[in-house]
Amino acid sequence: MRTQAPLTQLQGKLGESVGNFVVPTRGTIRLELQGQMLCSQQKTAFNLETKTTYLPLKNIDSIEIVSGPIWWLLWVGLITIIWIIGIIFIIAFFLIKRERLVVHSGQTIHILFFPTEQQKRVQQFTQTVLTQLQSASTPPSPKRKPSAKKPG
Repeated sequence: MRTQAPLTQLQGKLGESVGNFVVPTRGTIRLELQGQMLCSQQKTAFNLETKTTYLPLKNIDSIEIVSGPIWWLLWVGLITIIWIIGIIFIIAFFLIKRERLVVHSGQTIHILFFPTEQQKRVQQFTQTVLTQLQSASTPPSPKRKPSAKKPG
């Protein structure tokens, strides 16, 4: 049986937090594990703005893998309920889910939207980050000198 190498990078659609909602934006984000750092490379639409952030793993507060509905489908469905098309939007709200990976760290939030087919890759990447984080936070065990026993 072959073991897979740990997944150290992930790419997807850039997301942004707007009030209580998380929305995808026109851009890409690449998260890469580099030793004890998580490197985030973000590019907005048309590459007008690029941002690279290096986050020490010890500063990560939490990592979330979220699957949720697309809320604007519900709102459009409720507004257009008087026409038949509103029912289609409401049904789509319950059937279509959007997947995202969210990394929380102090004041910084990194949001990566990904297609449902990449769920396994995202879980593997998250597990790699958590393993690295756990190995970094575990203090090395002190080496003890062998104690000499008294003859008795």
